Amino acid sequence: MNVEGGSDVVLPCSLSTKENIEFKRFYWTKVAQKDENLKEVFMYDAGIPYNYGRKEVSHFEDELKHGNASIIIRNTKISDNGTYTCHFPRLQPPQIFNIELAVGTASKPSVTTLDQQDWVLQCEVHGNPKPKVEWQDSDGKNLNATVTQVSEREGSFYITLQTAVTKTNTYRCVATQEGIKHQIYAETSVHISGPKLIKVEEGSDVTLPCSLWPKEDITSTRFVWKKTDDGQKVFQYDKGVLYSDKRPDQSEQFKGRVSHFEDKLEQGNASITIRNTTRADSGEYRCSFPFIQKPQLFHIKLDVVGPEVIKVEEGSDVTLPCYLWAKGIRSTQFNWKKMSQNEESQMDVFLYNKGERPDQSEQFKGPKVIKVQEGSDVTLPCSLTTKEDIRLTQFIWQKVSQKTGNGQKVFLYDNGDLYSDERPGLTVITVEGGSDVTLPCFLWPKEDIRSTRFMWQKVSQKADDGQMVFLYDNGDVYSDERPDQSEQFKEPKLITVEEGSDVTLPCSLITKKDLRLTRFVWRKTDDDQMVFLYDKGLTVLKVEEGSDVTLPCSLITKEDIRSTRFNWKKMSQNDESQMEVFLYNKDELPGQSEQFKGRVSHFPDELEQGNASITITDTTKADSGVYRCIVPLIQKPQIFYIKLDVVGEYFDEPVKDVLSFKDWSLVSTLLSSCCI
Repeated sequence: MNVEGGSDVVLPCSLSTKENIEFKRFYWTKVAQKDENLKEVFMYDAGIPYNYGRKEVSHFEDELKHGNASIIIRNTKISDNGTYTCHFPRLQPPQIFNIELAVGTASKPSVTTLDQQDWVLQCEVHGNPKPKVEWQDSDGKNLNATVTQVSEREGSFYITLQTAVTKTNTYRCVATQEGIKHQIYAETSVHISGPKLIKVEEGSDVTLPCSLWPKEDITSTRFVWKKTDDGQKVFQYDKGVLYSDKRPDQSEQFKGRVSHFEDKLEQGNASITIRNTTRADSGEYRCSFPFIQKPQLFHIKLDVVGPEVIKVEEGSDVTLPCYLWAKGIRSTQFNWKKMSQNEESQMDVFLYNKGERPDQSEQFKGPKVIKVQEGSDVTLPCSLTTKEDIRLTQFIWQKVSQKTGNGQKVFLYDNGDLYSDERPGLTVITVEGGSDVTLPCFLWPKEDIRSTRFMWQKVSQKADDGQMVFLYDNGDVYSDERPDQSEQFKEPKLITVEEGSDVTLPCSLITKKDLRLTRFVWRKTDDDQMVFLYDKGLTVLKVEEGSDVTLPCSLITKEDIRSTRFNWKKMSQNDESQMEVFLYNKDELPGQSEQFKGRVSHFPDELEQGNASITITDTTKADSGVYRCIVPLIQKPQIFYIKLDVVGEYFDEPVKDVLSFKDWSLVSTLLSSCCI
């Protein structure tokens, strides 16, 4: 059995008869690696297990009745290597099972591509004993490779191996541990589509790359560049000797225009530079090393481009071609200009900027003009430049008025549906005054819109007069907290009950979201009285006057708040009379109310765990009330409310809650009856 170090392993041992061995005896031994004597590993004797002090070894209690004497070794180490034997000495005949365990087998290689231009592949493996790592092609042939890292840590060897490939193939990284007869591999596929393409403008210089892999000093060898499509000799380096008058074989086209990189030859770099390129230089080039141990070839395709000439008759249309090798430019920008020797007189012809087209020169503006005889048919052209399929979309033609900008509706295509008697330009719904009406609005194709936003407006001819009818925003609708709905469409739900009876005021989220861990507030809007507050259930603390009290405030996420801000306030019906209790703002504490100065502290050591709790010392009855803790600057701001009751020996005055109930005496009576 082969396992990686640190993993758990089960050594199997089961009787073929599957007879109950709960009251029998079996034991496990291991052949020691040095003296070859047996070493006790585990023993079970009629209900009593013994692991010889090795806590990582245990058996399967529930499986004994099925004849299963297997054991598990947790967190295996290299020292666990060896041959294990499972004995049943009291069975007739006695039975013995042998297991060979090899810990430290190499992990599956991790294969990555470091460079998709030079196609450098990297393989990382770790294991013990030290694995032999090789790169192979699909035929099993070993490739030239360089070991870039070998290290040993925590009892395992870590090896990194790199190779460069030049052709399409499936390549395999193989790790072999001959000592334990273990081999594992990982594969990757490489697709190299022809020679490397380099495109330059006519008249510029260009470097054609050619570097050996692995890197090898080529100062004392030979390399040759040829233009393979027409057989021209471009450049030759032969142990320091170049094309010259004494070696006149260089083609006339390249004489005096080609050079190499003398200072980079030691690193195997045979790249060349061609200066002042012409269109005649376009073609395929080959760099070869004929005299190294394993000859290598490199292919480059050079494309030298200049302005393209297109001739057309005056008055005709013309398409100016411009294509990217990589497609997909709808979300980017491109522009066309008519060039001039004087940059100030260059003209903007066309700009595409994610659909916007500003700043076009007047010469190129204006609708396309089509002239036809009255009574004849005419085709108005309209084609997407992307040639995208529009059968499942919508497009509209309108006749535009130059005066108003509005226009007549000419043609509608909507996923195969056209204007007709059943589909006029505007849907008309007629209802009696006072009745309800449903205004239909469906997406096509059907799509779930619960997590998105839609809005209804009453449209007016004057854009500023449009009224806001309805808003849905991911479950949120117009409300007191989103008050933009027009007054015409607001109407509270009316519930009529007899005086003295109970009433339920309905309020449910459309999304049916769980509210147990959130906050909501009910208010009486005509006089702004607070009726009910729920904040994960309002926490109530009751302490005796003169004692200290800790007001809890901890983030559920246990997020580090040392570098942010939180503050505590004592709430009041009047916002102006709210009291600043404590502010943490990266250790700055401004603006604290006089009542709390010198009496409030936080827990600096627990800020890292999201604890914003505070302690108020020497409490007084004046400290009673509702406190709010807010952490406003985190990704999801959180608010906590605490109600504090500071009491003396007796309740000698009504205790006023922050919630605005009308009958304060009732509240006092309830509190007194539960606490005296």
